[in-house]
Amino acid sequence: MTDQESWADALRVVRQEYDGLWDEVRTALAQMAGELRLQKRELHSLAADMGAERLCAECRGACCRTGKYHFSVVDLLVFLSGGEEIVKPSFQADCCPYMGKEGCQMEPSLRPFPCITFCCEELHALMAPDVAERLAVLEKGVRACYHWIEELFGRPLMKSLLIAYEGYLGNPARGMIR
Repeated sequence: MTDQESWADALRVVRQEYDGLWDEVRTALAQMAGELRLQKRELHSLAADMGAERLCAECRGACCRTGKYHFSVVDLLVFLSGGEEIVKPSFQADCCPYMGKEGCQMEPSLRPFPCITFCCEELHALMAPDVAERLAVLEKGVRACYHWIEELFGRPLMKSLLIAYEGYLGNPARGMIR
């Protein structure tokens, strides 16, 4: 099975399981996903204020070349809980499958944890101490949101969607999120 096929089937399985969730679980997930997205927006805003977009354009996203496994089950649940159109990766190129012609296909609040929290050396060098402290606090908050969502489902969901799907194939009765 190709990565593209695994992606499509993993989406199908998680969507089906998500549709079967109790309303209370979906409501709790939506609330936490909203908080997570707010914190990710603030992280991105701080980085943008330091000139990250210019730096990233100059280096052409070298940090994004290994993003194949960055998109987690939690990230998919955030898309689903917000009614967002799911990103359409391409596993054919020799770069992050979530990159499009204009950069990342995901708006900042939907980007995976490694993508929204990574800070390269060049950007780190521009960072004032107060900004570094605020970024650390936000990263801790983002991590806490991911952890809370994992607790809601009672299983580790921060792992890669593709890797979680491989585990699902070994034991489909267990499901991916249930």
